[in-house]
Amino acid sequence: MIREEESAVFLLPLYFKLFEAISQVRYDIATTILSFVQDVYNA
Repeated sequence: MIREEESAVFLLPLYFKLFEAISQVRYDIATTILSFVQDVYNA
């Protein structure tokens, strides 16, 4: 049986990786929408 502190320390990097991946996806979507809007605006 692992203690709460140990499991929290173990899960922290996983949460960080997950947050990093979500941030990257959101950034990609934002840049895609931005480039799409620029194309429509320039057309």
